[in-house]
Amino acid sequence: MGDILHSPAQVGDPDLVFSSDVAPDQARAVRDRVLQRPDTVIAAGHFTDDVFGRVTSVGDAHTWAPVGKAPNTTGN
Repeated sequence: MGDILHSPAQVGDPDLVFSSDVAPDQARAVRDRVLQRPDTVIAAGHFTDDVFGRVTSVGDAHTWAPVGKAPNTTGN
C-alpha cells in the first residue's frame, strides 16, 4: 500500500500524485481499484497517524476510517 497511498488525502482525492511516485499512472490505477473495495482493512505504512484503517464510501466520496473508530456513513 505504501506505493499507492502516501497520505489519507489521496483517499479523498485519488488524483493527488506525490513526487516520490515512480509510476504515478500505475499507482493511480491500483488506488482506484482499492477505493472500490470499501471496508477492507488496510495497512498504509506511509500514513503518520492511524496506519491501520479502511476506506469508507458515501456516494462517490471516499474517506479514511482508522481501525477502532466507527466509519462515517452519514456523509458528514
